[in-house]
Amino acid sequence: MERKTSNTKYDFGEFSEKARKALEKMKATQRPGERGGQVKKTEIIESMKTEIRAMLDDGYSAQQIADALSNSVFPVLPKTVTQIAQGTTKTRRKQKTVVAQTAARQQDTPPPPPPPQQTKEQTAEQEKTERHDFDIMKDTMDL
Repeated sequence: MERKTSNTKYDFGEFSEKARKALEKMKATQRPGERGGQVKKTEIIESMKTEIRAMLDDGYSAQQIADALSNSVFPVLPKTVTQIAQGTTKTRRKQKTVVAQTAARQQDTPPPPPPPQQTKEQTAEQEKTERHDFDIMKDTMDL
């Protein structure tokens, strides 16, 4: 597979200054290793895994932690708190199955080939076997 390269050229002075400013802004607003931007709530809870484990070890219940988060931040189920603390979050299998089924439906399948042409004799013979008909023959003496 060929790798495409971009032939876009950038002005060094202008874009190097923009890059420096972006990095300075990041340094001022974020700590090293800290994520920014839009994330799912489970990712936020996972970032607090050590604090949640410590609270569970101190005797707090998953229900209490979930209630505290639900009342002040966003709705969380106690099951989610327990799974993240134990490190056993489930993946969405149903969504993967739906995607796979959709992809299978979208694939083009060739139509079945037409049945081969039969002669009259072959058609008559086939009709006999389908009706379980047979030809009656005379008895013979060589039994």
